[in-house]
Amino acid sequence: MAPGHVRTDMTTAMPMHDGRTSWTPPEAMVELVA
Repeated sequence: MAPGHVRTDMTTAMPMHDGRTSWTPPEAMVELVA
């Protein structure tokens, strides 16, 4: 499963995501898995 870019402490700390404004909401992944 590839959830896209979910905003977490880990992903926001990565330089490659500097300036990112589009994130996959964690709730979307919960619904998908359920």
